Amino acid sequence: MTLQQTAAMIRPATSADAAALARMAILMFESMGHDISDPTADWMRGMSDWYDRKLRTDSFAAFVAQQENTVAGGCSVWLLDGLPRTGNPSGLRAYVGGMYVYPSARGQGVARQLLAAVLDWSRTKGIGIAELHATSMGAPLYESVGFQPATNYRLPL
Repeated sequence: MTLQQTAAMIRPATSADAAALARMAILMFESMGHDISDPTADWMRGMSDWYDRKLRTDSFAAFVAQQENTVAGGCSVWLLDGLPRTGNPSGLRAYVGGMYVYPSARGQGVARQLLAAVLDWSRTKGIGIAELHATSMGAPLYESVGFQPATNYRLPL
């Protein structure tokens, strides 16, 4: 049975998934045009430890999609604290990141299931706003569940 024939089971990630989540995040960054040719780069070397640390906090969650005994995709969410504003009096926002589904599992609703899991987790935390950065491949999924494009500026310091 191939991955394409098997439904995905979505489960909360544990520290044992940190390396798999890190690998998927690196592949996600590659799909966004980042150079991943140097596996010794600081940002890549520290990725697995970052996931391991974050998975031990209450302000972070990650979910993995499993098909048979293989991780087919993953997605994370963490809380950001900002200014209270209209529609979000607590100021807390959920940031969705690290979404990646391996090519063999794409087109089967895996990303949609992962997104639902992180949004459900966010709602249980009382969060009213979710944000993310989308690739052109992911944008249709996010827009289909109600995400709207927003202006964002960035300045490297």
